[in-house]
Amino acid sequence: SRKFRTYYEEPLFERGDLLASTQKEKMQEPFIFQFVFKDDEKPPLTLVFFDVAGEGMVEQDYLGLHGQHIKNSAGILLMVDPLQIRSIREKIRMNLGDKPGEWVSQYDEPRDVVLTMFGDFIAYQENNKTDIPTAVVLTKSDMLHSLKDEDGEYIKSNSNVFNNMVHRNYFNLTEFENIDGEIRRFIEKVDRPFKGTMDVYFKDTAYYAVSALGSNPVDQKLQTVVSPIRVDEPFIWLLYKLNYIEGRRE
Repeated sequence: SRKFRTYYEEPLFERGDLLASTQKEKMQEPFIFQFVFKDDEKPPLTLVFFDVAGEGMVEQDYLGLHGQHIKNSAGILLMVDPLQIRSIREKIRMNLGDKPGEWVSQYDEPRDVVLTMFGDFIAYQENNKTDIPTAVVLTKSDMLHSLKDEDGEYIKSNSNVFNNMVHRNYFNLTEFENIDGEIRRFIEKVDRPFKGTMDVYFKDTAYYAVSALGSNPVDQKLQTVVSPIRVDEPFIWLLYKLNYIEGRRE
């Protein structure tokens, strides 16, 4: 709890400082949480979160160190920065103007990450597929405002992406199907090779778009109060897939 406050809560929520991205040179400690239920007959639920650096995911040595965590996990959250996808990067650059180096992705194409994971462990699974439930999470969804239009060529103006959703009492399957379908179609349009690779190597996927901050920071500083959008939804889907919570249609 003290580490969480020091490294995450105080910088982000009290000082408005942007958190540093995960560094591949630095060993990441797992975050461990335990849920204890009021009903004594239910055993406690322990959740362990491992975070791996995106740029390390295409390096065999790095995966050799951290791939075991992925291979043995109960669920995967595969985070995709919109700027990793070339067509989105170019469209945002055209719509928002260009500053030197501003729209250069620091990371590899999402498909390259998946292919490296395939070489590391998926290739050894039955039928060359993994059955680990995997949420493909498009991050920084607030940046997609610059792509929206009435025709919905990329994102419709009234898209669910920009509306926060709170799942109360159960996982709302109707809402899940809406956002999953919309982001699947979006990814198919902007990065068909990545979507095709996911379809080939993963049995159980869901697609989401989230914004951890709610707005784009300027010079590593938040300009507004942190207002997350749909940020817990992929995690709640994993709890649903693992039979810890129930799902219902509206």
